[in-house]
Amino acid sequence: YQKSVKISNSGQTNFHIETVVTGDEVFRNYLTIDKAPWRSYQAKINKGANANANVGLTIPETYNNGGAKSGKLIFWAVSAN
Repeated sequence: YQKSVKISNSGQTNFHIETVVTGDEVFRNYLTIDKAPWRSYQAKINKGANANANVGLTIPETYNNGGAKSGKLIFWAVSAN
C-alpha cells in the first residue's frame, strides 16, 4: 500500500525534514518513505515550496502477528538556515 503525502512550507525560512514513527512494531519495521526505510528519510524544503513523499507499508508474507494495529508518522521540521 502506498499513499502520496504533500509537505508544504508556508513559513518564512527553509527547513529540514526528518521522520519519527511510533506505535506497533509493524509500522516501525515496515513503513517506508520514497521506497526507503522511514529512518532514512530526509528532505530540505525551501520557504514557499512543497514536496511530495510516497509513504508505503509492505508487510511480508511471513508476518504472523495479525490484529488491529496503530501507529503515528510524524514529519519533524527544523530550520535549515
